Amino acid sequence: APDADFDAWFQKHIYHAPFGGMTWRAHRTLLRQWRSLSKDEAWQHFQRHDYDLVLTDIVLDGTMSGLALVNGIRRQTSTKGDVPTIAMTAFDDKTRRIELFNLGVTDYILKPLAEEELFVRIGSLLEMRRLTAKIDFERQQRHTEELNRSDSRFQTLFANMTEGVALHELVYANGQPVDYRIISVNPAYAASRLAADRVAAD
Repeated sequence: APDADFDAWFQKHIYHAPFGGMTWRAHRTLLRQWRSLSKDEAWQHFQRHDYDLVLTDIVLDGTMSGLALVNGIRRQTSTKGDVPTIAMTAFDDKTRRIELFNLGVTDYILKPLAEEELFVRIGSLLEMRRLTAKIDFERQQRHTEELNRSDSRFQTLFANMTEGVALHELVYANGQPVDYRIISVNPAYAASRLAADRVAAD
């Protein structure tokens, strides 16, 4: 698909985090206020809206931790489960890092936060997500185009066959085939049926 088509689609779905500065831009229909959320509030927001990145502290107010939040995200069966996540933690040891990555955290950053590092990490993940989305978008476009070409070739072949051909579809009842119905015929089949009907009428 042309880049312009993808960019138009991307503008409606993805937040932008420019690498060259600290100013965040977002499409006006997707603009969200930044605020401190407990795990319970964050989970409710996540389920109601589509986000492109989750930034969470390991320790959250509420009934569950930030790790539980990430675990809940990764258990989603929809595309929501693939949202990149950054965990903020004050502990940097091997056991904690392994725990974070095993739970599905995409990246982590140490506290106290260095603003520049935070923005670079966020920007990198969003850029990776943008590129992944573009690849998926283009793959789907190619798949759709190939299906359309295949259907066009089939329809041309079907219409120009000299033999009469009828496409049938089975009719099921209680899981068992009980009948069939004709769903399409080519011109040769229609002509042969018309000739047969004329002979029968005579």
